Amino acid sequence: MAISPVGSGSNSLTGSKNAMDIQDRFLKLLVTQMRNQDPLNPLDNAQVTTQLAQITTVNGIQDLNATMKSLFSKYQSAETLSGIGLIGKSILTAGSRLDLANGTASGAFDLHGPADHVTVKIYDENNNLVHTELMEGKPIGINSFNWDGAVDNSNTPAVSGKYRFEVTATQNGTEVKVDSLSRGRVDSVLLTDQGFVLNSGTLGSVNMYEVRQVFAS
Repeated sequence: MAISPVGSGSNSLTGSKNAMDIQDRFLKLLVTQMRNQDPLNPLDNAQVTTQLAQITTVNGIQDLNATMKSLFSKYQSAETLSGIGLIGKSILTAGSRLDLANGTASGAFDLHGPADHVTVKIYDENNNLVHTELMEGKPIGINSFNWDGAVDNSNTPAVSGKYRFEVTATQNGTEVKVDSLSRGRVDSVLLTDQGFVLNSGTLGSVNMYEVRQVFAS
């Protein structure tokens, strides 16, 4: 996949040229005004100073615009490389989807505090509870888990497909806030007006800033 970053050279040159053109026009008008002034009623020094300050302000704005365009172009180039580098890798983002394939599924959760008891409940597409996983002693931050497709009260493993999960956590009997995270593979990267969007067959479209963790594969 090839994405061409926007160059900054032309923007900088254009901004400088515009600033110089404005300055030249202003100076020509000022010199003409001074040459044709009434000797009995010359230009006031304060007026001249004010006009010079105005052209300085205009030049400053032009330079600032050129600098901002250059910085944005560099940022966009860096974001392009970052987005392309994620293709083929797995990411975590907010969600509760769990995809079971070949007897394995991976999910994660982000604990806002340490928890001595964590419960993960897995539901099928018909909203039937199929499995409950109990965990103990989980630290604050992102924690991953794997599900082998085992179904509670059944010797038959779950069929491959889409599932969802819910996570609850407590510490000394007090509820701990927790966010569910879904895992998926980045298939492509799309440049939009709002920035780069990662496309995943399992997660759908994910904005770059929504990625919570990246895995090598």
